[in-house]
Amino acid sequence: MSYESEILSPELYQFYFENAAKGLFNSSPITKTKCVSMLANLTKTSVEPILPLLEKLSIFAEDNYWELKGQILILCGNVLYAFNE
Repeated sequence: MSYESEILSPELYQFYFENAAKGLFNSSPITKTKCVSMLANLTKTSVEPILPLLEKLSIFAEDNYWELKGQILILCGNVLYAFNE
């Protein structure tokens, strides 16, 4: 995703969103972390589709994997920033 332009087309946004949402419930903490990171990047384009997933992401706050917790903080910060605009 880092090689895409800052504003994604609706089709590309949907592609990344669907794959990130599916990967959130993978058993691998690394996969979950990458999916949360992808969602954090998607907030730069549109935050509304991500909002329903936030409650589901709250279960990851109990996870022992530190990088996952860090990506959740980044995602939440991006969401708050989007609300502030």
